[in-house]
Amino acid sequence: MTIAQILAKEGLSAAIPGGNLMFEAGRTLFDHANQYIKDRNEERLVRFHSVLLDSEGEPKEKEEILYGEFDPDDYHSLLASCIQDIEDKKTDLYANLLKRFIINSVPERERQLFIQGAKALSMDDVRFMREIYIKNKFDLMSPGGTAQQTKQLLETNDPILQILLSRFEYLGFLEAQQKKLSKLGEKFLELGSAHYELTPDSIGRKQWRGIMINILCFEIGNYDHARFYNRLEKVFWDNQIKSQIHIIDSTRNLSFIFWSGGVLLVGDRLIEGQYLTALQKYSAKLPLVRFNVTTKGAGQTLEGVNFLQVYTAVDCPRGEETQYVEKMFNEQFA
Repeated sequence: MTIAQILAKEGLSAAIPGGNLMFEAGRTLFDHANQYIKDRNEERLVRFHSVLLDSEGEPKEKEEILYGEFDPDDYHSLLASCIQDIEDKKTDLYANLLKRFIINSVPERERQLFIQGAKALSMDDVRFMREIYIKNKFDLMSPGGTAQQTKQLLETNDPILQILLSRFEYLGFLEAQQKKLSKLGEKFLELGSAHYELTPDSIGRKQWRGIMINILCFEIGNYDHARFYNRLEKVFWDNQIKSQIHIIDSTRNLSFIFWSGGVLLVGDRLIEGQYLTALQKYSAKLPLVRFNVTTKGAGQTLEGVNFLQVYTAVDCPRGEETQYVEKMFNEQFA
């Protein structure tokens, strides 16, 4: 955009001769800027009050918003900050803060700090804080768990991010030594965000479903087994289920605390001794599905081991393993 384009839009040609051209141009630019500010402020006011009155589908919140008491100073401070802010995108942040001040009992010093934080941070800063919050609160589908996910965000050599993290710490929103948001930082986000903005979906991520399955295999590396345990891992991953391949042995401690159940792959190798004893103990504690991958495996008795269901894939053609695995998954885990 050029000044000449603005003038032309307002009906004034820069080519008009005469000494009054610059005066007219200045007045036209003033009128244009004045109208822009007026329109922008009007749009923000409409958006601010629209978000303020939005109960996000919660009937109880709607009543609390309408009849809850609040400090007029908070209203005027947030409204003024919203109007003066250079970012349109922060309108929702200011409105959500006021809404939650009405719904929740927030101490005055905290309210002042959160208003100060909203003014000091850009919308990109707030989104980064939300990402830290989400990765700390949810077990997302990535290696390492919540601690590792948060650590990756907070341990950085990027000078811009280091300045940003220092700003969070200055506001009291970050505990740098513990590598996590402070209780104040979490509360600021919870008050200033719509519910969906603090979910994994808001950053394009998924979380595990809370189901963890053992893939029990006594012939790791064997082709007959590998063609199925690789497919099992993928199907479980696609359905947000954690899985891990194990060989269990009764001479070692068996942990049943975190696991939801298991799938046993049975092939040519005879399962006996401490391995059979381990399976007996396992099936007494957790549900276990048997998956025969060879003809000889299908003939193994496995006395004393309890199975929820038995599946046989000995006739599975190459390339069709996924269909066999998905049939088992849909019947037992979906």
